Amino acid sequence: MSARSVSLPPAPVGECAPGHQERVAQYLAKRVHFNQHLVKLKSFRNPNLYSLLVEMCNLDEYGSNLPKERYDPAALREEVNYEALSTHSVPFLLLFLMAQTDRLQQETDDRREKERAQARASATNPTIAFVSKGAPQPSGRPESQSPGRDAARKSRWDVDRQ
Repeated sequence: MSARSVSLPPAPVGECAPGHQERVAQYLAKRVHFNQHLVKLKSFRNPNLYSLLVEMCNLDEYGSNLPKERYDPAALREEVNYEALSTHSVPFLLLFLMAQTDRLQQETDDRREKERAQARASATNPTIAFVSKGAPQPSGRPESQSPGRDAARKSRWDVDRQ
């Protein structure tokens, strides 16, 4: 059997077993995906379960329940195997990640340059607050407090409050 002659088998004829049909209808009514349901089961949480089952039962992971003359997974071309596909996709993944890293770096550089330009602009044009000389300045202390008492409480870290 050549790899080119491999195709999917025809659809089964006839009705599905009534018990199976009811279970599928229940899952569809609940809108629960079967794989999600399996993942939530406690018995399927063991990450080593699959590899142990394959080893203990001497299973062929890439096999099929169909007869070899109808479908033989070994007859497929080497390029469609998972390992071969992953080796071909790694360079594209690396290129994608590198492009994304370059884009993020460019955005960061642009943001930093914009911040520097704003800092330079504010440094060359300082804002000056104009205050009239004759206007009284609020002291920030209540009228009942005397200036002498305030001066006695100052420490060396206090800023001149005048």
